[in-house]
Amino acid sequence: MAKPKKQPKPAKAPRTKAPKPPRPEGPSLWARLSARIPDALRARCRGSAPWAALAVGVLVVLGVGFKVLESAVLDTVPPRPLTEVRVALLAHPDWMPPSLIGDLAHAVCGDAADFDTPPYTQQVHERALASPWIARVHSVTKSRLPAREDLGVVEVRCDYRTPLVRVQLTDLSGIVLVDREGVRLPQRADVNTDRLVLVQGVQGGPPPLGQPWNAPDLLDAIRLIELLQSRSYDREVTAVDVLNHGGRMDPYSAHIRFFAQSGTRRATEIRFGRFPSPDGTDYEIPPDRKLARLDRYVSDYRALSGTHRWIDIRYDQLETSLD
Repeated sequence: MAKPKKQPKPAKAPRTKAPKPPRPEGPSLWARLSARIPDALRARCRGSAPWAALAVGVLVVLGVGFKVLESAVLDTVPPRPLTEVRVALLAHPDWMPPSLIGDLAHAVCGDAADFDTPPYTQQVHERALASPWIARVHSVTKSRLPAREDLGVVEVRCDYRTPLVRVQLTDLSGIVLVDREGVRLPQRADVNTDRLVLVQGVQGGPPPLGQPWNAPDLLDAIRLIELLQSRSYDREVTAVDVLNHGGRMDPYSAHIRFFAQSGTRRATEIRFGRFPSPDGTDYEIPPDRKLARLDRYVSDYRALSGTHRWIDIRYDQLETSLD
């Protein structure tokens, strides 16, 4: 007997979830939180937001900078101790002997242990100004040589004082050197002063080394010597006499005289007189006319010395001795 066939089960209906009811529309969470902030505080925060952002940026930059600086400091190798410091005196005059240059360099150098300290260049500047041979200091620089880090180099650029005249003391006790500003300079055997003009008759004693000798008679002698330096016959001038400066010995005699001599020729006295008076009450011709007279004289006689015993250039007419 045949078995009856099984009937297929009816297919199950797919389950479907019931749709959730839609959320009611309303303000967002940020809006609800913001609503609780007082209006005054909200306005204050809104105005300071750019500054807060800037402050954060600055802190970030500083943090990075400090890290870089810390790394650089930790990686820096301290300089090697100096074993020698050399001083270079730049643009020193040609007349200066090497011995004087060496003495000046030693005087301004100071202690090598101070080379790496900030005040060292200022100390060199002050020591240089303290020297009678140095008039002005323009710059002081220091450095270490790349090839020799244990060697320090100091370069000093300054103006130097040059001896211009020799001043004979009134008591004939000695000779004093001064420059064009009347500043007294040291006597040194290695500085040749034989060809400097000798000034005689200066009243008063000399100042300390490095100080100006503000004697009117000496300053007028220096003024005359500087005028004569532009003339072709300046090497014949050997001495200037200011004993009668201001007419203190004889008001009618020449207030300033100078002497010229060349080789074995006899010396000639030139009666220069005085410089113009500030009040303008002069009876002598101006200095430029006096020297113009000498120029013509030298043109006629080929030299300033040797022909006449004296030449008077104070007045309109040049006068000479008969011999």
